[in-house]
Amino acid sequence: LDLYERAQAATTGEQRRTLLDMFAQSTDNWTRSAIAAAATGSAAAFVTDSLAYARPEALTDLVSAILPGALPADAGRVLTAAARAPGQGNPLKPVIVRAVAQMNGSLSMDAATTDAVRTLLENPATTAATLPIVARWDTAGTLKPDAQQRAAGLLRELNDSGTADDRRAEIGASLLAMPAQRAAGLSAIEGMLAPPQSSEALKTRLLSTLGNNAGADTDGAMISALARTGSIPIFDQLTKRPESATALLAAMKAGRITP
Repeated sequence: LDLYERAQAATTGEQRRTLLDMFAQSTDNWTRSAIAAAATGSAAAFVTDSLAYARPEALTDLVSAILPGALPADAGRVLTAAARAPGQGNPLKPVIVRAVAQMNGSLSMDAATTDAVRTLLENPATTAATLPIVARWDTAGTLKPDAQQRAAGLLRELNDSGTADDRRAEIGASLLAMPAQRAAGLSAIEGMLAPPQSSEALKTRLLSTLGNNAGADTDGAMISALARTGSIPIFDQLTKRPESATALLAAMKAGRITP
C-alpha cells in the first residue's frame, strides 16, 4: 500500500525514475503490479519517461499495462514522445504505436502529431505498426504518399520467404488495414496459407489476422486456401463468424469445397 501511494504521488521526473528503477529491478509481481496500478493515473508521463530510460526493454510490461490509461486522450502526446525518443530500435516504440493503432476513440492529426507519425512511418522498426494509424486518422491525406511508398516496401518484405514469421505476420496485419494495399496483402497471405514450407506458427498467426480483419474478401481468401489444402484450422476459422460460415456453406453447395 505504501508503494502504491508513493507511486500515485509521483509528480516529478526524478520521482518517476525512482519508481521505474524499482520496477525494472524487481522480480516480485506484487511490487510491479502496485507500481503499474498507480502509474496508470499518470500514464502519459510514465510512458514518456520510460522511453528515455537506460534499459527500456526492462519496462515493456509496465508500458503495456499502463498505456490504456493514456488513450485516447494522450495519444498524440505518447506518439510524439515515441518519435522523439533516441534509438530507432527502442523496443517501447512499437508497443506504443500498436496500442494507439488499436485503440478506440479518435486521434487529432494536428501538426505535431502528423510530424510524429511521419517520423515513426520512416522508422523501419515502427513502419508496419504506424500504417494503420495513417489509414484510420490521416483523413486529409497528408501522409498518403509516404504511406504508399512504405507499404509497397512492406509488401515485398511480406512476399520474401526469408522474412521472419513474426515480421511477416505483423506486416500482413498492417497491410490489411490499408484500403489501397488490402487486396495485395490479402493475396500474399492467401498464398502463404497453402505452401508446406510456410510454418504452422505463421499460418496460425495469419489466420488470426484474417479473423481480426473479417470481410467478404478475407472469407474468399480462406475458402480458396481451404479448397487447395483441406486445412482444418482454416475450416475452423471460417466457422467462427456467422457470415464466414454462410460463405463456406455456399462454397460447399457450389462444389468448391468437398466435405
